[in-house]
Amino acid sequence: MTGLIIDTSGPWLNLIICREEKVLALASQEVGNRQAEILPSELSSILASAKLQLSDIKWLAVSVGPGSFTGLRVGISFAQGLAMGSGIRLLPLNTLDAMVCLPEGFTGDLSPMLDAKKGQVYTALYRSENGTSQLMSSYQVVEPQDWLSRLAPRTKVFGSGAYAYREMISASYPGLMMDEAYIKGPEISGLVKLALKELNQNNFIPAGELDAFYIRPSDAVVKRHA
Repeated sequence: MTGLIIDTSGPWLNLIICREEKVLALASQEVGNRQAEILPSELSSILASAKLQLSDIKWLAVSVGPGSFTGLRVGISFAQGLAMGSGIRLLPLNTLDAMVCLPEGFTGDLSPMLDAKKGQVYTALYRSENGTSQLMSSYQVVEPQDWLSRLAPRTKVFGSGAYAYREMISASYPGLMMDEAYIKGPEISGLVKLALKELNQNNFIPAGELDAFYIRPSDAVVKRHA
């Protein structure tokens, strides 16, 4: 079945049309806070590139977080609109889970880290073996020093959060494996791999139940409860 993947969890906009593992068309660009402005035209462009109509899309996977509050809301709202208007079935994708779907054959502990601002990172611990990564901790928003001090030597840390604190990691945690290759958030291959996993497990949810996984409440929520 042909599917569409939307990722607006960070400053990069990723749109992917795939049929099983084969990518038919994609758009991947750094757009900052312009996702809402660019999404409709980029979707039209990749549909045209794949020589497809929206009616050819049978499922839609969208990143639900953790990540940018505004970016996630844009992607989720756009996905809900498409699903409600066309009947496309929806799959939620966890950003950190997508990040550990790395193309290489890595075996060992992994800790993807997203810069959560305010001196914190979104992260979790995974163990990777034979191409499969298993979640070993809860998803967390935490101060980087606190998290890094818990990790065993040779744990691979990567992502925008690790990159933001790379000097501290090099100076204070030299036993960790710092990888600066994955600082944009989820890779295209990781998004496709996770989407197909969720598809094969039939993890569809109704459009009205699709929601962001923030871990940390947004500033608006905090102010309402202050």
